[in-house]
Amino acid sequence: MARRALAAGILLILCVAASAFQWPSEPSSVRSEFGSYVGGYLRGMAFAGGGAPVRAPEDGELVFAYGKARLPDGFPLALASVAAYAHPGGMLSVLSGMQPASMADYKARVTAGETLGMGLEGERQLRFELFDLQNRRYVNPRMLLPPTADQLAPNLRGAWLVSGAAEQPLERSVTVRQGTYSLALDAAELTPQGQTGMPFRVTALLDGAIRFDWRHDAAWSSGGRGMIVSADPRVERELYDAAGRLRLGPLALSRGRSLLTVRLTDFAGNAREFSYAVVVQ
Repeated sequence: MARRALAAGILLILCVAASAFQWPSEPSSVRSEFGSYVGGYLRGMAFAGGGAPVRAPEDGELVFAYGKARLPDGFPLALASVAAYAHPGGMLSVLSGMQPASMADYKARVTAGETLGMGLEGERQLRFELFDLQNRRYVNPRMLLPPTADQLAPNLRGAWLVSGAAEQPLERSVTVRQGTYSLALDAAELTPQGQTGMPFRVTALLDGAIRFDWRHDAAWSSGGRGMIVSADPRVERELYDAAGRLRLGPLALSRGRSLLTVRLTDFAGNAREFSYAVVVQ
């Protein structure tokens, strides 16, 4: 309960301040949502670069800017550049993937909507992250950005019950042995521009009772491990399997008939349910 209260408190505080931030790139150019699997857990949002202007999401002060192939310690800079800005209220924005020559890194202070640079050309993307300095965690940018028109519900491309190396694809009706499983989900947020990664909220119910209720709201580090906030904190690297599927568990199934339901909800509140009759022997 304490964790749920903490998560709810963070959400309330952030939503109150949401109107202060602006989109750094066109909302229609979003390619991956917070929490999507992009070689790992994405702690921000990814936009198509396409040489488009990158704008300041809020009034702020430049903290750090760099535009070379490698950082001073030799670590490669995959997106060609990175710039960080401190904003009122203890928020830090990090923008990676601007053309180095276009960066306005000579400006110590910027105003909301001001052009900071241009996105990379071609298929390379712009990455946008928000970090809550007070609570020391990355925040889903959609919680602070103006809402966008969206009437498309998320889609579930596949679901499996997994036990060790054995996987049972879920169909309308399946038969499995009694035991403990994990639930693997290949889910996708749908927008007019296509599929943009993991939906904001994933809920799994067994016979009408909620077993898992996962929200991609914030992430932080603890003891050297990346963690996800939500009502049921998890280690980042344990959230997805090697195929990029969301893994929820453990799920104990006893003999008899059960109804397993997966509900996917996007940030705009569009939802879709998928139900499976499971016969447990």
